[in-house]
Amino acid sequence: MLLTALLGLSAGLLTASINNAVSVMLVPLLISLQFSPATAVALACIYHFTHTLTGHITAPTKPPAMRRVALVTGIIALPAICAGQYVLDFLNQAPHGTAIFLTLYSTGIAAFLASNFRQLLFYYRHGYYQDNPLPPVGLFWPRLPLAAPGAVGLHYITVGRVALAALFLGLLTGFSGTGPGLLGLATGMYLLGLPANLSRHTENLAGIFIYGAVLLLTMARGGLSELPALLVLLASSALGRQLGGIWSERYPLQHKQAVEICFVIITGGAILLSRFPATAPVLPGQLPLYAAATCTILLMFGGSLLAPKSPNRINPPAVTGQTVAGSTGLMDP
Repeated sequence: MLLTALLGLSAGLLTASINNAVSVMLVPLLISLQFSPATAVALACIYHFTHTLTGHITAPTKPPAMRRVALVTGIIALPAICAGQYVLDFLNQAPHGTAIFLTLYSTGIAAFLASNFRQLLFYYRHGYYQDNPLPPVGLFWPRLPLAAPGAVGLHYITVGRVALAALFLGLLTGFSGTGPGLLGLATGMYLLGLPANLSRHTENLAGIFIYGAVLLLTMARGGLSELPALLVLLASSALGRQLGGIWSERYPLQHKQAVEICFVIITGGAILLSRFPATAPVLPGQLPLYAAATCTILLMFGGSLLAPKSPNRINPPAVTGQTVAGSTGLMDP
């Protein structure tokens, strides 16, 4: 329980500013505490559901979001969530299932690092973040092109595209515990053509339905046997979020992105060492958790050395994804 509380506190401290890094590393860190992959995914989904719902309810003003798109996404995602859970259960019972799961999961971590490296390098070369990094090329076949975020109105918000986004996010969430919180923004921008801010809030709302569906499935299957650990994780992470909110406002976006990269590399390396046959026998099984807690403290109090502010550089305005006037008119009434 003490180690679970330590993980929740570290997650809460980092969630206040680098939520994506927490989302991508939470499941492997839970597995390092001897939870099975299925239990770790369920705990991570309930964690995301609780914090997403709490943030939505306590927001002083409700952000713009396409509520009907979010609701339809949550409903269509249900069969994909079940399929992802079925595959996860199969791996959970297979020999070396945990190793296979972590190997598959590591591809997502590698993609996350590559994306963040690319964005950060672009910023340091040009002094601003790229608004629309992906070209409008075909996806799977020429009849399904990627959208230009904010420049297409309602043209790409079709039943087929919403269903494709829902099935993708549902399958990813059911299998890995990550989905709307990690790839929802890009999915809404490049499949549905939403501006960045509108896509973020729409997919966050869809995440409440998707993570909530995982919670209901877990309850229906009697999978809340780890309820004490879940309560400790939620309570300690809530405390960490309150403390982390003080630190998160100190540094600019490029610093926080550098912190994300460092955190994922350090904890991911510790997970690899704890699983590698040559080093696993001589290292503690909780090494990834110790590494996460240690680098959380170091990054909080000494992280300004990673990406200090430049007096000659002015931070650009927040990226909105809008490229034509009136593109924010996609909100539901």
